[in-house]
Amino acid sequence: GRLYLFRRDSFSRLLVNYYSILIIQDANQDNRNRHGINLAPAIDTLIRELEQSGETLRYRENYLDQLYLFKEQSQLTRVIMLQTTLNQKLFEFLRQSTSPFHAARTMARMLREAGFEQLFEDQRWSLQPEQRYFVLRDQASLIAFTLAGPDSLTAAYRMLGTHTDSPGLLLKPRPDISANDFAQTGVEIYGSPLLSTWFDRDLSLAGRMTGLDSQGQLVSHLVDIQRPVLMIPSLAIHLDRNLERSAGPDRQKHLTPIFSQNSTHDEHSFYQWLLTETAEETKSIPLESILNTSLFCYDPQPPALFGAHDEFISGARLDNQLSCFVAALALTQAQTRQNRLLICSNHEEVGSTSRSGADSSFLQAIMARIIPDQTDRQ
Repeated sequence: GRLYLFRRDSFSRLLVNYYSILIIQDANQDNRNRHGINLAPAIDTLIRELEQSGETLRYRENYLDQLYLFKEQSQLTRVIMLQTTLNQKLFEFLRQSTSPFHAARTMARMLREAGFEQLFEDQRWSLQPEQRYFVLRDQASLIAFTLAGPDSLTAAYRMLGTHTDSPGLLLKPRPDISANDFAQTGVEIYGSPLLSTWFDRDLSLAGRMTGLDSQGQLVSHLVDIQRPVLMIPSLAIHLDRNLERSAGPDRQKHLTPIFSQNSTHDEHSFYQWLLTETAEETKSIPLESILNTSLFCYDPQPPALFGAHDEFISGARLDNQLSCFVAALALTQAQTRQNRLLICSNHEEVGSTSRSGADSSFLQAIMARIIPDQTDRQ
């Protein structure tokens, strides 16, 4: 059709193109553009041709006004589509990243799908120019990097740092508590959460649990209950008139989520329930007993847009998984012609001094593997 038009006079070509754009624009407004035709290039081309055609077309100014309006609408639609796609990806990231361990695993999956190769600290490396790699430590911290060309050893690095953990409530090592015919779980403060926001909402559990398999070997699994199993109820106001004027909840007495109405549980009942509840997730290497857990409480309500025009985002763990998502996404879309490095550390909320925290040897050890000569590193 385009070749046919070029054999006709310029006026006919301009008019046919203009009315073709009108037809497709009408189809867009009625959601009938099944082929996903992108009008932006055609609109730009026709605007240039009309502006160069002089005053010979009677309705030239009307055509141009309409085309500029279509161009603005097309740009706005493109921005909205990009924002919608980005928000959908962010929401899916938040849904999958219910603990620092799950956040690191989700980012690792994003990197693999983008062509990054996973390296391991206890193995030999053979780094190649213009390639992309990532490393996990303790299943909760991640470093990803891209290498420039042959001069990557002497080229500068663009670095970005985030953290995978969020303020919240962490299950205690021996969580079983019994009071007033209720089975409860002991939790401790992790970081500096706003404690009032944890009351009267459904809570689930996610993180890592470590135990022994049938051969007596130490095994770790990432688990996510994915349904409400806990709640920290508030006291009814008519039972304590001074509640609203109090300094805040007592961290030892008031932050004990209700788990069950079974008052006959023994010391190990929660771990026994946990083994049964997570049997499907751990079936690759079933656990016979649990030795330790790093399980975080979280609200299973999914993230959402809100506001008169959906201009706000509501979701858990935006500190700092929003940064993790955006940084990982940016790195997957960046070119490998420059040295780039992303570090996502664990335990930022509690001081960063652990083996996988920002104050650990993780970054230094990885940079020493990338640039073995200390003089080059400096």
